[in-house]
Amino acid sequence: MESQQEIIRQPPKIARYVFLDPRAEGFYADIDEAKDLLVAILRATAGRDPLDEQVTALIGELSTRSTDFRTRWGKHNVRRHSRGRKVVNHPAVGTMDLAYDDFALPGNPHVSITTYTAEPGTPSADGLALLATWAETQK
Repeated sequence: MESQQEIIRQPPKIARYVFLDPRAEGFYADIDEAKDLLVAILRATAGRDPLDEQVTALIGELSTRSTDFRTRWGKHNVRRHSRGRKVVNHPAVGTMDLAYDDFALPGNPHVSITTYTAEPGTPSADGLALLATWAETQK
């Protein structure tokens, strides 16, 4: 799962996936929430550094290619999402209901770490464990 810093560092991949790739509709159980979160993060990122050419170009591209993005961008939603829930439909392990907490690092407000957890003993916890095991085999 991505942290807000990961979204900020590589917004084209995630933003294009969420707004331009039809597979995102099946991955996120609440695609509207995922889109709103991404727009809010991009808006906050653009506000911190309005001269960032990569972010500006991405916003322009999404605005011209996605009516949905353009509408959400026009709402001017800027807020920090430090905790909440996400339900995702992972292609390998199925639906996972995850709690997330985003922790800003002291000394650099642009860097954060996001953790995802699942209730112990749930299918979501089993899915996370399976993904962790798979990740270990990829090293």
